[in-house]
Amino acid sequence: MKSPDEMQAQLHKSFLFPHLITLGGMGNRPCVPPVLAQFNELIPELCKLPYDYVYKTDGKALAEGALLVWEYLDLDMAFAILDSYTVEAESIGAKTNYFEDHIPDIDRSDFLIKGPEDLDKIKFQGLDSGRYPWAIDYVDTVLDLIGFPAFPEPCAPWSLATNLYGMENLLIDCIANPEFVHELMNRIVYDLCVPAILALKERFPMVQNFTIADAWCSPPMVTKPIIDEFIEPYLVKLQEALGDFPFSHAAVWLPAKKDENQEALLNLIIKYAGSISGFDPEYLTLGMDFYWQTAEKHGLPWALSVSPQFIYDATPEEAAARGKLMALAGKNGPMPFSVVLACIPPRVPMGNVRALIAAIRTYGAPDADENTPFELPGAGPSFEDFLRGKMANNVEGYSFDWLAKSGLKL
Repeated sequence: MKSPDEMQAQLHKSFLFPHLITLGGMGNRPCVPPVLAQFNELIPELCKLPYDYVYKTDGKALAEGALLVWEYLDLDMAFAILDSYTVEAESIGAKTNYFEDHIPDIDRSDFLIKGPEDLDKIKFQGLDSGRYPWAIDYVDTVLDLIGFPAFPEPCAPWSLATNLYGMENLLIDCIANPEFVHELMNRIVYDLCVPAILALKERFPMVQNFTIADAWCSPPMVTKPIIDEFIEPYLVKLQEALGDFPFSHAAVWLPAKKDENQEALLNLIIKYAGSISGFDPEYLTLGMDFYWQTAEKHGLPWALSVSPQFIYDATPEEAAARGKLMALAGKNGPMPFSVVLACIPPRVPMGNVRALIAAIRTYGAPDADENTPFELPGAGPSFEDFLRGKMANNVEGYSFDWLAKSGLKL
């Protein structure tokens, strides 16, 4: 692993450095909103690699592919690139299914935990268990190539419970056998999440905070009583056990209907997420003002997302119109604002992505308004042409070893 000074030097010469300047300007008002994205499926698709090779076998290939796609899309920040939901479960024996043509998932026909007799299986077995070596290779490679302190995104206790025991089983037992659910959640927090996160913290001491993934903690799958009894108390326990190593709670979104469930989720977001996020299409129903007013009230940054379905189905003109709408709504504040491409789908029309980002940057400029001229940027170069350019000017130092497994013809 490189020294802090070496990582700093690597970061300054990497493609990411100008984007970090954009991110650093979020506190200034107005400013160009940073564009963040998740693009797990684009990596194997654009690199023409089998999904199981990328998400099971070669963490270095995943890291190189992720960084190359990140630069190709001209994004300010990428997130949730690792498989955030199965690593801990698989490390203690949960069956995971791998596929050549889509991302892995827990075997939902055969959960690891079937009842109280299986609770002793929930015990951290070290960073050499399961796919932890794969995840560590990913982080090490990112550090080596761009000097950026990535960190595996751990699975939150509730989502981990759904992958160990099954969502339907969990919801039924929240009513029928709550004592068992509490014991399950305690075992997950204290015997798996805490020791795993602390081991990763020791392995990557430069990381100061991290995010836990909790997509299963989202409506309509959870309600206020479930949040109050089975979700939030275990987030409290997790943070208490981790001490001064803070986390943000990701993948919770608000339903468009204003009711007690929305209120409970909003309270959870305010306490643990670190920002207010409006998900597509909910913010078109609730109104964007709801999000920035909530962010201002609680002193939090905020973001608006674009759904995979919209990115895939839109025309470039429609994508640009959405980017314009979001940029003009958020750039003037009052709190730091960003745009999130929630998960860019495979085989996406690249002209849609380019148009969306270009519109955000055009209308997010401090002196721009709704009448600012805009031209659609087109689809841009192919990924193959982009790769040829990177191979000729390999500033970051990619190995490109994964090309031996790729279907690309360069």
